[in-house]
Amino acid sequence: MSVEYSREQAEQVIKDYNIYDGYSQLNEDYSDFLNHKFPPKIEYVGNVWKIENGMFLCTSQNKSGTLYGYGVDQIGIWFLRESGARCCCNPYSLDQLTQATQEEWMEALEKYAESKYNIGDEVKCLSDENLEIIGAITSYDIKDPEKLSQYWGECKHFNGANIKLMEDGIWADIITPAKDELDEKLEELTKLAESQGKNLKITFEKQ
Repeated sequence: MSVEYSREQAEQVIKDYNIYDGYSQLNEDYSDFLNHKFPPKIEYVGNVWKIENGMFLCTSQNKSGTLYGYGVDQIGIWFLRESGARCCCNPYSLDQLTQATQEEWMEALEKYAESKYNIGDEVKCLSDENLEIIGAITSYDIKDPEKLSQYWGECKHFNGANIKLMEDGIWADIITPAKDELDEKLEELTKLAESQGKNLKITFEKQ
């Protein structure tokens, strides 16, 4: 595994070794090593990365190099990984990462939001916990990198108002869905039964 480091860090390592070996200053034999071009340190935290058709915003990196954060996996499922064995990228796969653009990240968030919410869903806004109805699933253009951790939709009843639908990897809860998925499934089953010359009757009992 390759390790990114700076000239200052390399000098400190050599100083520590020289002290251990009985020397009080840098050995001139290391001058060529110290004067070579050191690779720039890669800042993983705070940036969005792509790996294996998935995308995530890195929020932390531990001492071993393991990356944590949140995003969408290869099949579009949302994940939030903050610690432990399940991570976004292990140290041995860092060379497989490609940095994503803000536009790519926002497109991924919008695609996920469209799969999670429907126009007319009543949700609890993450900025003030008020109940709001979604009027449009689209987020405004983000210029500030700090806004990468947020996703805003549009409110139905107030012109120009927005609803915070995601913050720090957490999506707003749907309080009242616009569509009754159970009724839709029953309608599909009823039509299927009728197409086969059958009558379908389903009743429900409250628990």
